[in-house]
Amino acid sequence: MCYSPFLKYVFIHIPKCAGSSIHRALGVLHAQRSWPVGKPKYHKHAKATKVREVLGPAWNECFKFAFIRNPWDLMVSSYHWWLTYAEIFPALHKDIARIREMGSFSVFIRSEFGRSMLNEHRGGDLTEWISDGDEIIVDFIARYETLNEDWSKVCRALKVPPLPLGRENQVVRQDYRGFYDDESRELVANRFRRTIELFGYRFDC
Repeated sequence: MCYSPFLKYVFIHIPKCAGSSIHRALGVLHAQRSWPVGKPKYHKHAKATKVREVLGPAWNECFKFAFIRNPWDLMVSSYHWWLTYAEIFPALHKDIARIREMGSFSVFIRSEFGRSMLNEHRGGDLTEWISDGDEIIVDFIARYETLNEDWSKVCRALKVPPLPLGRENQVVRQDYRGFYDDESRELVANRFRRTIELFGYRFDC
């Protein structure tokens, strides 16, 4: 997550939803204005309930936002993250070796990594990052699929000029739909059922 007492925002960083690009853009903005960045008391991918607990009353003063993504696309992206970028984290090398031994996305999505993890983080549905029980507790939920359009809305809400938003940790790969069979497609649908129902995601879009 990313918190600014100057602009009064909280960004909840759900893994594999363009968060690294957003962190970089916000970091450039802070550097331009010479705003100090304090030592974080929370993990980069901290869930909204934890951030609210840490911030206390400041939480209610902030514009809180997050990005979500089509779950079927997201899980293919997570698989490729393990095979590429995860290597920079020595603590994950054993897990990387296990995933490489699986040999395919089909095996990966049926393993614990596909059933209950998002990159190296434990979790089920994406809404776990932005909810307290059944209640969504952020103000704006943007979509990876309309990244630039929704990012412009965030910038307007923060009352800052449009910030360039590159693509970090992006891997060129085939269409995510080609990785699935009927069974694995249903596995993802069951795991991310609330996200799919709340935001109208379908396998083919």
